Amino acid sequence: GHLDRMGVWALQLLSLTGLRRDEIRDLTWPMVDWQHGCLNLPETKTGQRKIPVPTHVMTLLRQIHDRTGNRKDGLVVCSRTGRKRSGLNLTWKNIREAVGIPDVRLHNLRHLFASDALGGGVPLAIVGEMLGHRQPSTTKRYAHLANRVVREALEHTAGLIVAATTMPRALPV
Repeated sequence: GHLDRMGVWALQLLSLTGLRRDEIRDLTWPMVDWQHGCLNLPETKTGQRKIPVPTHVMTLLRQIHDRTGNRKDGLVVCSRTGRKRSGLNLTWKNIREAVGIPDVRLHNLRHLFASDALGGGVPLAIVGEMLGHRQPSTTKRYAHLANRVVREALEHTAGLIVAATTMPRALPV
């Protein structure tokens, strides 16, 4: 089926940043700080945020910018008429159906972002900062993922200690 290019870009931004749907839908070009590689969001669920973004996101933003006429203002991802998108559900539904995951919600992209970060060893407090959580308890719902990373770190560390403290066998006389 047909996929709306702006919708696909919005979904890419969601998956690469862990931002909320409305934070991407409300993102305007003046909020993009090209020099410092960050997004300056004046109003989010948790207030004003300055969000550093990875090079991949800045590259995607540059691609969107170039393909949409190098605008200086307006929404980064918008409807066909240039207004705020009413949603991303149709594009998300088409993608889900194409890959065979019909029951995954759009907000799951945010959870997947957090899961991938924790699975990669990023500490829970940093993940909370990346997601813009005010309270550490909000991020704790991902703790089961952090526990796996902690277990792996414990096994690795114990293995190093055991290897360092194992006494060599006595040499024959």
